[in-house]
Amino acid sequence: MGLFEPADYLWPDVLLEGRWKFRTGDDSLWSTPSFNDTQWSSILVPGYMEAQGYRDYDGFAWYRLAFGIPAEFAEDHMVLLLGKVDDVDEVYVNGTFVGRTGHVPENQDRSELSTEWLIPRTYTIPPGILKAGTTNTIAVRVLDVWMHGGIYDGPVGLVRRENYMEWKNKKSGIKKFFEWLW
Repeated sequence: MGLFEPADYLWPDVLLEGRWKFRTGDDSLWSTPSFNDTQWSSILVPGYMEAQGYRDYDGFAWYRLAFGIPAEFAEDHMVLLLGKVDDVDEVYVNGTFVGRTGHVPENQDRSELSTEWLIPRTYTIPPGILKAGTTNTIAVRVLDVWMHGGIYDGPVGLVRRENYMEWKNKKSGIKKFFEWLW
């Protein structure tokens, strides 16, 4: 028996996996960096929220992480790797909206969703949003409408855009090779 490491795995330049702040419910103020989340629970990211004390919960939840970054990354184009999220997400970095996958259905009905939960989340963070030497905040609004939910798969972290594009192009080449082979 041995360890398995996928050959096409993208390692973040700044790893953000671990304990994040977490709360069920929904309030747009939770996206602001100055919001006081000290009374929130902690949750492991990546991991299903149901496996961490929120059994049978469906609805909105927010994840927050305060972190620092080395000065060398502050002015770079960075990509946030958020892994996979079940089902829909909206992401804010230092209060700035950076992206979403899926849409919030009017009736929070699973029939309005498709395969959003299978899509790896990658969001570009423009230069100037991240700050070195101070606390940065990521806030993720998640809607889970059925079964398991949350930020459940990695990698979770920040990677330089050029490293991400190099990895993406390499992965695309591998995929084309196997399509040709079969």
